[in-house]
Amino acid sequence: MADCEIIQLQKNHFLSISTDSIAIEIHSGLYRDPETWGYLAVANSASDLATTGAKPLGMLISAQWKKEHGSFVKTKVYAAMAKALKKFHIPLLGGDSGSSSETVITTTILGESSVSPLTRQGVQPGDLILCFGRLIGIGPALAYDYLKYKSINQWEKKFRPYPDWRIVYKFMKYFKASIDSSDGIYSALETLATINSVQFEICDNDLVLSTSVKTYQSKNKIPMKYFIESDLGDLQTCVAIHPRVYARIKRQLPFHQIMAIAKKKNVFNDTAICYAQKKPIVHYQSLPTILERNGLKYSAALNQWLSQFEKSL
Repeated sequence: MADCEIIQLQKNHFLSISTDSIAIEIHSGLYRDPETWGYLAVANSASDLATTGAKPLGMLISAQWKKEHGSFVKTKVYAAMAKALKKFHIPLLGGDSGSSSETVITTTILGESSVSPLTRQGVQPGDLILCFGRLIGIGPALAYDYLKYKSINQWEKKFRPYPDWRIVYKFMKYFKASIDSSDGIYSALETLATINSVQFEICDNDLVLSTSVKTYQSKNKIPMKYFIESDLGDLQTCVAIHPRVYARIKRQLPFHQIMAIAKKKNVFNDTAICYAQKKPIVHYQSLPTILERNGLKYSAALNQWLSQFEKSL
């Protein structure tokens, strides 16, 4: 139960492997810029590996190209990949390319560790969940703008998350479990809650957004919960840590935010996530819940979710 598949080769030698694809994001038009395709293809796999605490051995890349995506598009994608690999300090091992009815870009990353890599198991009541990274909210803002305004505000060019594997690699001995937020913070916490039989309490009012996202949020009157519940995340590495350990090392850690606190599971209320608010919305339904009930019809689900806040005013 980890973001990567983990193989123990020897007593003190572990191999972490993850594979991921960029496909529907291209077909749907969510990602329109070929540079985004290349960057996010690398970043998604880098994010998975970062959660384990492994050091990357390298990456394999497979690209299947739609006929209309000729040399100009391919050059932009490969150039973006090369820049991303350099930025994330990941060697390129090789790969493959071919043609298909739609463009699909797949990356496979390999990493190694001398100690057992982190998994999603190990969270206990009282533990804190930290999320690393400063670019908070850009992924959700891109998704919101795409659904409501067809991406007129060019959020895609700003969506360049930076999951730094070196953070967990350096501080792994202090962390108890980990997960990446590629599917959103809410989804990540819900997964951890299910695996570890705990509940999480979030105070969304404490979330610090990127400056440009905060301006966008204010202008469009977007509830802060949206940036937690959107299923397009910012690829933060989220780790569990005991509060006493956190108090001892927090000044050594790179920029991070406390996203949630693990609570003992309530036998009378099996909700995985709750918000630490004085006046919660009565019978509140999360965006992921409404999305599932709407058969993954994103625009309809978003509008239905937003209507809850209008009724509460």
